[in-house]
Amino acid sequence: MAAFSLTPAAKKRPVFGFLLVILVLCAACTIAPPSPPVQKQTFAHMPRLNWQAAPPAITYAPGLQNQKGSAYNPVSIVENWVQDRLPYGGRFEGGDGSESAKVTFTIMAAGITETRSQVRGILFDGEQVSLKGVLTVKAEIFGQNGGVRETVIEARAVLNREGAISLNELDAGRFLVIQRLSTDFDRRMETYLRRQNIVF
Repeated sequence: MAAFSLTPAAKKRPVFGFLLVILVLCAACTIAPPSPPVQKQTFAHMPRLNWQAAPPAITYAPGLQNQKGSAYNPVSIVENWVQDRLPYGGRFEGGDGSESAKVTFTIMAAGITETRSQVRGILFDGEQVSLKGVLTVKAEIFGQNGGVRETVIEARAVLNREGAISLNELDAGRFLVIQRLSTDFDRRMETYLRRQNIVF
């Protein structure tokens, strides 16, 4: 009976298969996890305000611009607030606001800054990531008699995290800062407009 022996090509197959498995495992380890779905902070869950003015205008200070579609840009907070909290996007119920006061929201500053610092530990030093959000809006109310009332609404939010933070966790942190800014802005803006008898 002839002895069974592997051909040179057959001898290479197990080695090739082993190398293929190693390459697949290495590739799997280097692929980043999928990004979480982009969320949008809105005010749709809150009641609409009885708006006693013409549709508000939104303007931007030099260097700022309308960045629609950006989930982590505080500029969108003002746009979403007008869209969700004011009836019909800013027209008060019962008319078109043509004979009412005019209101302008000017976005003076909006952004989220990220800073990293070392935190001293007992055995090892760690890292702290700080996210600071700011939204500054000048509200101007132009009366029918030509008078102007204005104020500056400033909302701030801070989030600190210690230890290693992934890109996905960083995105989640930015969204949390946007949520906090939205809550602070909504409270401050509604309070001011109520005092000025623009909403009730």
